[in-house]
Amino acid sequence: MLNTKLFGAKSTDALKQLVNKTPLFARQSDLVTRVSKTFNPKLFVATLIKLVGLGSSSFHAIATSLDELTHCSSGSYQAINERINRKPEEAIEFMKSCVAEALRSTKPIGSIQAFGGFERILIGDSSTIALPKVLAKLFPATGNTHGRTAGVKFNLTYDILNYEVLEANLIEKATDDKIIGESLIKHVKEGDLVIRDMGYYKRLIFRALREAGAHWLSRLPGFVKYVEISGGKQDGAVLEDHLKNTHKDRIDCHVRLREWSNPIRLVAVRATKEVAHERKREIRETAKKNGKTASKAALIRAEWHLMITSVEADKLSIDQLCELYSQRWNIEIAFRAWKQSMNLGQLFKRKTSRAH
Repeated sequence: MLNTKLFGAKSTDALKQLVNKTPLFARQSDLVTRVSKTFNPKLFVATLIKLVGLGSSSFHAIATSLDELTHCSSGSYQAINERINRKPEEAIEFMKSCVAEALRSTKPIGSIQAFGGFERILIGDSSTIALPKVLAKLFPATGNTHGRTAGVKFNLTYDILNYEVLEANLIEKATDDKIIGESLIKHVKEGDLVIRDMGYYKRLIFRALREAGAHWLSRLPGFVKYVEISGGKQDGAVLEDHLKNTHKDRIDCHVRLREWSNPIRLVAVRATKEVAHERKREIRETAKKNGKTASKAALIRAEWHLMITSVEADKLSIDQLCELYSQRWNIEIAFRAWKQSMNLGQLFKRKTSRAH
């Protein structure tokens, strides 16, 4: 049985379609030149999907499961180990193609393909996976009063227009998202649009994207202070004052940020009363725990969805920007589906798990 939750797939048919395309992916990645009795890409991927749900990651388990599917001996775990280790880069490219195909089933992109004329729209994020303490030397995480802990971040970046996976790797848990975000720069091409989460906010990365001829879209993090309106009647006004005094539900303007050489476009959309109330409650609770009073500026910003972008209004409207940014949620759906359907505690418990 295929685990239909694994990639956020909507039905068994979606995973069957993935498995049926694996011979093509195997040839394209040069992992195999022809399908043989000793290594069948369809059976190999079907076996992996089955085993991750059980929390089994050994080559021995793969070989045993393959034998059960074929009702004959399809090769020892040493043979599978040798095939993967003989072509490690090809094996990685093969699995990236499988992940990309699986991501197609998470959510239809709809009309965003026509937005802005971008050739690629890249989204990326990372998700933390806690591991048993026995793996602290191999996968070091942050320490605490109970000793060292183990964990990794799974980093995924892909193109939501063409379903090309650019990055899919494990990174030490303690690595800051801003550092992880720098790895994307080498994949960016002229004409791309990069959608970033607030955790990846870094001015130097945005500057590198611009120098590569790409555009970017990000939410405005709360830690970015001293935002001033640039141009128009409100020129020089502090952002929070403008938000507080306006009766509009939408604002599209340019702002100046400290240490930024040029003004950039800011889009503000008023949040619902329910969302604003919940945000303010969390802000006040966090401040109280730290023995502080909630910031007035933070409470004002809580009433708005704030985005900054290098894309001008003649290329993407406010509605289009909002719809595009909402597509970033697809990656969260994929992470949640994987965590719910994989027995990760078992999957990574072996000391040899780095190779697997």
